[in-house]
Amino acid sequence: MNEDNIMISLQHLCVTAVSLATLITCPGPVAAQAAPTTRTTTATATKPTTMSLRLQVFHKRMAEIDADLAALPADTTGTVVMLGDSITEGFRAKELAGWRVMNQGINSDAIRISNGEAGGVASRIDRVKAARPAHIFLLIGINDFGGGKPVDTAEAHYRDVVKALREAAPDATLHLQTIMPTGGRYARLNVSVNDMNKRIVQIAKENNLDLIDLHAVMADEKNELKAEWTPEGLHLKAPAYAAWEKVVVDRLE
Repeated sequence: MNEDNIMISLQHLCVTAVSLATLITCPGPVAAQAAPTTRTTTATATKPTTMSLRLQVFHKRMAEIDADLAALPADTTGTVVMLGDSITEGFRAKELAGWRVMNQGINSDAIRISNGEAGGVASRIDRVKAARPAHIFLLIGINDFGGGKPVDTAEAHYRDVVKALREAAPDATLHLQTIMPTGGRYARLNVSVNDMNKRIVQIAKENNLDLIDLHAVMADEKNELKAEWTPEGLHLKAPAYAAWEKVVVDRLE
């Protein structure tokens, strides 16, 4: 895996992974016992890969999403689903404008993951449907570019996700959100982000879907993520989430 692949919030992966396996220390090695044999073998240390940590976080978060779905009252007729990666996972509101919010953001997730590993919003459309959504807010793509995915491929995957969401929840209002700008050492991703956002605008027009320009909300005069709204040029601080929440509420009222 490319060492420069951000797979959004690797620093958060380390924290979460500790809660999953007490032998893991980040960024230190995982102590792995060799399989039992007829002889006594010496324990060896192997360093966890970025992908193995991502998978642990993915499955833990999926279990949380499933628990939220199981707790959904049977008489619920509509929810707001926030669908995306760790930026969406950090959206803490549980209720907005009288609507129950079902957060289905997952750390490190992408539009689609094509290497056989679990993950990608394309793989969990069934969870969106199970939430009985009246509104779906989709924000996804930055990890695809952090992983080096070409914009043409990302667009094709994004179109597939939009189609699948519309088929799974035909009565829900689907809101497409442009990808937020990045800053600092992540500013290099803005070329792909800006290109992809033009395509998201076009997809929204073609499908007569609501478009929310989060990029414009979060951008500074250099067209990068506002420095005062981010800890490292990628994730969001409370003021940024407050601005985002206001945009969402405006769509719900």
